[in-house]
Amino acid sequence: MFLVPRCRHTVPVKSKFVVIVATAPDFLGVLINSGVTEYAKNNEKLLKCYASVSADEHSFLQYNSLVACDRLFPFTRQELTLKKGCLSPAARRRVKNAAQKCLMLERKQKILVNKAHASHPGD
Repeated sequence: MFLVPRCRHTVPVKSKFVVIVATAPDFLGVLINSGVTEYAKNNEKLLKCYASVSADEHSFLQYNSLVACDRLFPFTRQELTLKKGCLSPAARRRVKNAAQKCLMLERKQKILVNKAHASHPGD
């Protein structure tokens, strides 16, 4: 898990926690959010793409959060300099399960998430 200051994948640009789910050929990650958007709450397909991450299990989080597994974002090595810790085994399973259920991800993306969380490189 990394803190990416000024994350270019958010609007507006802001610091975001990121879980890296693939390291080769590129770094790909999913974003941690504080909650589910109103749009996602009303979209059953999208709601399946969220995995809970407990602040009790992760000292670097200030409150319970959600990993949005509906989209993988590219990151450079330079963006991934502030490592904050690793997801707990239970949280890794929840991320993997949410990604597998998510209808928004392509099959090859789901395979990347599955492989990453089997060995959990750099989350």
